[in-house]
Amino acid sequence: MRYLVPTLVLLGAGCAVSTPIVSPLATDKPVLPGVDSVLVQMAWELAAESFARDAVRAARISAEARRLAHLADSLLGPAPVAQTRDTVKALAAFNAGADALDRLSEADSLQALDLLEEAAEKFEQALDADAFDDEASGWLAHVYEILAERFRREDAIQDQLRVLHRLVARNQDRHDYIALLAAAQEQQHTQEAGIAAGALWERAALVLLDDVD
Repeated sequence: MRYLVPTLVLLGAGCAVSTPIVSPLATDKPVLPGVDSVLVQMAWELAAESFARDAVRAARISAEARRLAHLADSLLGPAPVAQTRDTVKALAAFNAGADALDRLSEADSLQALDLLEEAAEKFEQALDADAFDDEASGWLAHVYEILAERFRREDAIQDQLRVLHRLVARNQDRHDYIALLAAAQEQQHTQEAGIAAGALWERAALVLLDDVD
């Protein structure tokens, strides 16, 4: 027993003066002095909900952007590329197109339309023979612009769309041509045409941004 009392005394003394050797665990979320922890918890929950909503919204926007990009690609189609380069054939076709334009001065309105269509066809043939014929490309674009404007004035929307599709197919780096096609699509006043126009307007904006960069 004589050994037990000192032992109990020491244990009692030790308990009386003991200090914690492990620091308290920090709270999961920082709390400023004087701020109610309940309010902090509510703020964190609201922030988490907002982040989740933003993530869902971003995913929807990304999916919509991909859908519009795919639609624009389908509307524009692949750019024609000459498989071989035949400069002799290209020159002959170009000269035939230029000859059709020379005859415009003596043509009436209906004849002028036929001559413009003929010139466009010949310039197309020139580019099919030689995709690097910049002169044929420039004249073809000019003829298509004239045709598109004529069809617009005549309210011949389908003919206007046909011409603009051909114009844009060879000039997919021209935001102004894509914008013309988008505006023509809108003139059909249908839901499907409106969606197509939206996709084309977005593509025109993206091409413009690329030009600025």
